[in-house]
Amino acid sequence: MTDERPPEPDATSAPARDETRTSPSALPGAARPFTHAPLLAALAAVAALADTLISRLVAPTLAPRAPLAVTRAIFAAGDVAMNLAAVAGLVALGSVVLEALRRGRFGSLFHRLTVAGFAGVFLPSIALAAVLPRARTSPQLVIFATGAAFVLALLFGVSALQRRSAAPLRLAVGLVTASACAGLLGMLCLYAPWLGRHAGGEVTAALLGHVAEVAWLTTPLCAAVALRPELASRRGRAALVVALLLGTALSIGFRTLRALARGQLGDVLYYAFRVQLLLETAPLAYTVGITLVVMLGIVALLARESWRRQIGTAVLLLVAAGVTPRMPGTLLMFVLGATMLGRLALADAQAGASDDQTGDAPPSA
Repeated sequence: MTDERPPEPDATSAPARDETRTSPSALPGAARPFTHAPLLAALAAVAALADTLISRLVAPTLAPRAPLAVTRAIFAAGDVAMNLAAVAGLVALGSVVLEALRRGRFGSLFHRLTVAGFAGVFLPSIALAAVLPRARTSPQLVIFATGAAFVLALLFGVSALQRRSAAPLRLAVGLVTASACAGLLGMLCLYAPWLGRHAGGEVTAALLGHVAEVAWLTTPLCAAVALRPELASRRGRAALVVALLLGTALSIGFRTLRALARGQLGDVLYYAFRVQLLLETAPLAYTVGITLVVMLGIVALLARESWRRQIGTAVLLLVAAGVTPRMPGTLLMFVLGATMLGRLALADAQAGASDDQTGDAPPSA
């Protein structure tokens, strides 16, 4: 009887191992948590962007000059966009938090319990602020929700930064986390009894606000590097056309806004986005930057891959939130944008772990 052994494996015929990092969307089935792009989060991003344009840019500029009927119509349209963004954002953030709490990879049991606690404070506070009329929303409720929002964004950022994701994406998460940390410390400097009574508290809060603004301005740059827009496909080219049309409309709108503001464009931009650094010297730089970032977000939001759509959603949410937000609606957009970036970094780290064949253990930073 002939001894038939299987042939020895030839090293030259073995398939070469792909040294590139697997895309988060390439992970199979149940082994890819955090990779799908929540549809309600994208809806919240589009509605929040519309609310920003209507309620915080157009309405303050036209209200003193337009007829009463036109002013009421503008504010009514802004209320519709704001309510849609609030409802979609609350549901999307609740589902994102629940998904994170179910995954051991997200963090330790103590970390997940902490996230659950602050989410249990933040979500009902924002829901209550959305239901109550603006006149009945107490300052204490807003301060309470602000602190919980910044801590919740910090917790998601810390969890994502502990994993080894792609450098641009990790830097974007780090910038958003730094913005949340600066916002929290600035709020403590203003409202804490042992600091708010001193002049140094206001100065420190202003400096922290500048730090948060720098982080807010540079986050889209890192997101753009991580995005690597795919324009070769028909869908990518169509998304680029839509983004160019929207960018042209925004450019014309900002020029019209500048003419109507009559030298008060800086005040309008501060009310809309809470920016300060370049208001006196180059306010038009903000309009150009915001237009480019919105175009980037639209290109990503219309992409085929879910991880690109997550980046686009996060970018639009963070733009709509502005720098160190203080209103309930903008706080919700900031937290949702921060969690979207954090969960995408976790998905990217898991893709890297899958490539390295490390099982369920996350790669070391």
